[in-house]
Amino acid sequence: TVVAVTPFLHAAAEQAAVVLPPTVWGEQAGTTTNLEGRVVRLARRVSPEGSTLEGWRIPVELAARLGTDFDLETLDEVQDEIAAVAPAFAGVDADLLRRVRDGVVLPLVDHAAEVLFGPGGEVGRPSWEPIPPTPEASGPDGDVVALPPPVALHRWAGESEAPVTSPVDAYALRLVAGHALYGADAEVAGTPALATFIDDPTLGINARDRDRLGVSDGTRVRVTSARGDVELPVRTDPQVAPGVAFIAANLAGPGAADLIDATAPVTDVRVENLS
Repeated sequence: TVVAVTPFLHAAAEQAAVVLPPTVWGEQAGTTTNLEGRVVRLARRVSPEGSTLEGWRIPVELAARLGTDFDLETLDEVQDEIAAVAPAFAGVDADLLRRVRDGVVLPLVDHAAEVLFGPGGEVGRPSWEPIPPTPEASGPDGDVVALPPPVALHRWAGESEAPVTSPVDAYALRLVAGHALYGADAEVAGTPALATFIDDPTLGINARDRDRLGVSDGTRVRVTSARGDVELPVRTDPQVAPGVAFIAANLAGPGAADLIDATAPVTDVRVENLS
């Protein structure tokens, strides 16, 4: 019997005798690990419909029906199991993740001194952690609390060449492409409760560059690079540095892919007010 575990009915799922629908990321709590190796918690944004189960619950339920007990009943137990058996996550258990302010950078053995508990830290410094830490687990003054060093089960090693630097054109903005939290990918676009959060593409710029260009939020501009041009509305973004323009690459419509030459070390764009 072919069993498919998928949130969407696609060609492969149609060949299965049984389809078990798991929740997608916005419908479940858990953790995510970014490219830096930083582990932070995620909360459930919307409630799943029907009998949908979180991804980790499906193998647990199947195993129980086949006579095997994984002894995993809560998300915390799953995280503790990961910390116990996955070398990269050694020491990163549920209790630690509840207490940290900015998540944990892997491997913990190399970054234990960087772990902050509670709301402390530099004044005005943004936090990576989207969920407030558990208050009673913080230090007496919200300060840094020392951790016992975990055992290093493995270490990463590798070298890479320094990135090519290029001077910034005084009349242009340097384009940076990234991902919006709610992009037009299959999981989000195919989940009605999450699809409502998808935004149209915009050009994110710093307030200083916005004023220099004489535009305001919502103003349509033509963004031109050596490869092509697109028209987008302006959006002031305090997280974008002066001299930089940001376009989310995972939204439907014209955007970064129309401007970036993958063979060039950087992409500079010029912005023209169309109003």
